[in-house]
Amino acid sequence: MGNAWIEHPDSGPYIPIHSPVAEEDLVPHDTPFTREGRRDSACAYLVENEIVWMDLISLEQLRADKAQAISAACRAHIERGFECAVLGDVYLYPANPQDQANLVASVTDSLLAGGDPDWRTPFWCADLAGEQWEFRPHTVDQIQQVGREGKAAILAAMQKNEVLQRQIAVAAAEELETITW
Repeated sequence: MGNAWIEHPDSGPYIPIHSPVAEEDLVPHDTPFTREGRRDSACAYLVENEIVWMDLISLEQLRADKAQAISAACRAHIERGFECAVLGDVYLYPANPQDQANLVASVTDSLLAGGDPDWRTPFWCADLAGEQWEFRPHTVDQIQQVGREGKAAILAAMQKNEVLQRQIAVAAAEELETITW
């Protein structure tokens, strides 16, 4: 028989206090066994009578998973929209990909207005609670300012994502858990 620990569904492998079941060969050791503070992907090995914890998932995979989670958090942050006070009160402007395209189209149209002082475009925005969405008219200067502030908000999120991605690329497994959006 090979060396084996008895498997327990809640606590993982353990050395029983009582005699082993027939046909099980247990390895004696002096180190206490506990999963406390360990990730679910961690596994214990008995090496020279000492318990050694190792992650079943490679560091590269842990980093890739964290990078993906941070990128998703960045996208969600961007798509929640941005605030702008160009209309006097502060409004929430949407920023999912379609909304960004609509804003670019509105800003482009404002540039083609040829200085028409009466040019207006309706653009979708909401009160800060995000409850009363409606099209509100924007002048040339106003829609261009919304465009600048939207770009600044998106770039700030992308820059934060880049900084976090660089941290992830060099982080040890235990450091990855501290990297959050």
